[in-house]
Amino acid sequence: EEIIRPGYDMEVWTDNDDALGLLLYWKDKASTPTLIDSLIREVQQSVTQYLKMSLTVAIGSVVDELAQIPMSYHLAYQASRYRLTHGPGSLIRYEDRPAEDAQHDYPLQLEKLITDHLRLGERNRLEQLVGSFFRELVAFKYDEIMLYVYQLSVMTLRTASDMVSEEELTRSGMLSLPETITKCGTLDEMCREFLQSCHDIIAMRDLRSCESNTKIVSLVQQKIVEHYGDPDLSADKLAEQVGMSTNYLRKLFKDQTGCTISQYITEVRFETAKRLLLETDHSAGKVGEMVGILNTNYFYASFKKHVGMSPVHFRKEHKLGG
Repeated sequence: EEIIRPGYDMEVWTDNDDALGLLLYWKDKASTPTLIDSLIREVQQSVTQYLKMSLTVAIGSVVDELAQIPMSYHLAYQASRYRLTHGPGSLIRYEDRPAEDAQHDYPLQLEKLITDHLRLGERNRLEQLVGSFFRELVAFKYDEIMLYVYQLSVMTLRTASDMVSEEELTRSGMLSLPETITKCGTLDEMCREFLQSCHDIIAMRDLRSCESNTKIVSLVQQKIVEHYGDPDLSADKLAEQVGMSTNYLRKLFKDQTGCTISQYITEVRFETAKRLLLETDHSAGKVGEMVGILNTNYFYASFKKHVGMSPVHFRKEHKLGG
C-alpha cells in the first residue's frame, strides 16, 4: 500500500492460501502499462528484500466498466498459471500467454529418444534430450504442458517396468512420478524432478544387473569346478548353459573376475592336476585325462608351462618335500 496508494485507489483480498487479489483503479489517463509494471516491480523488490520471498504477479486487462472486472480477473488468473514457464518472481501480463486457439503437438520423437536412452543408461545423452523436451514446452499452453509432462512420466514408468521390478518401483516411490512431477511449481523444477527419477531408475537397474551378473559369474565358476574333466568344456558351452551369448559372457566374466573363461578353466584344471599327482598314483597321462586334457603330450607341455616343471618332476619334488 505504501508504494501503490499515492497514485492509485486499490482493493486487496485474499484469493487463496498463497495468493492475493489486487484491484487498481484510477482516473488519470496518463497511467500506462509501463507505469503499472514499474510499480509492481517495486512491490516485488520490497517483498524480496523485507520478507525474503519471491512474489509472482499476473496482470489482467484494463477495463472501463465494473461488469468487465470478472473477465479481467479471469485473464489474470489464467496468466498466473504461466509462473510455470516464467518462473518465480516474474511479472506476467495476460497478453504473454500463448494464444488460446494455438495447438501444439506432443513431442513424440523426443519421448521415444528419452525412453530409448533410459533403457541404454546413457545419462549424458538422456540429460540433453530431457532438457530439449522441457524447453520445447515453454511455448505451449498451460494445459498442454501439464498433459504432456504427465504423458511423458507415464511412458517413462512403462519403460522403467521393463528395467526394474514393480516392487522396486513401489518401494522407491517412483510409481507416483506422474502426480509428483505435475505438482512442481515451474518447468525447471519439473525437469529436475524428472531427470532425477531417470537417474534413480538407471541406478536401480544397474544395481540389480550387477547383483544378477555376480550370480551368473558364480554359476559359471561352479560349472567349471564341477565339469573341468569334460574335454569339450568351453566358453561356448558355458554360455549356452546360462542362456547368454558367448561374447557377452566372456566380457561379463572378464569384468567380474579379471581373467578370461579359458584362463579360469586352465587354472582349475592344473590346480586339480597338481592335487591328483600328489594324492594318487595315477600316471601323468591319466591325470591329464581326468582334468579334461586327452592328449598326453599337450598335457605335459601345458603343465610345464603353467607350473614351471613337468608333471613327473612336480610329483617327485613335492612328495620328497612332504
